[in-house]
Amino acid sequence: MDNIYSEIAKEYFETIGAEAQGYTHPAREQIYVDMRAALANSLKPYARSMVIAKTICKDRTTLVHYWKHHDEYFRWSPEYRRYLGIAQEIASRELGYRGCYGLDRGKQIRNLGFKPRSENEGEYKALMSLFW
Repeated sequence: MDNIYSEIAKEYFETIGAEAQGYTHPAREQIYVDMRAALANSLKPYARSMVIAKTICKDRTTLVHYWKHHDEYFRWSPEYRRYLGIAQEIASRELGYRGCYGLDRGKQIRNLGFKPRSENEGEYKALMSLFW
């Protein structure tokens, strides 16, 4: 799969110092889970689930698991936080530069559980600034 998402995955795994094919490693060791989950979560605003699944060589249901457990990974794993920061920086730089601003941003914001703009103006503006 030779596309922008594969290029991002390659750059990401090189940046974090993982083996070149780290995302295809079948191990369920936490370090590999953290690597793949961080990449999958960073690509979520920019691509559909099947594209991300193909990029990290996993099933779509694995992505659903990663997305459901993002808060847990973020809270308890310093490695995941580091990997996520790197992956988000690479994804936003590459995909934002190419004009790929993702899927329906408003829908994603609402799904995060934030209150309507009138109830929480400052928090909403801060969150929106991350996406626009």
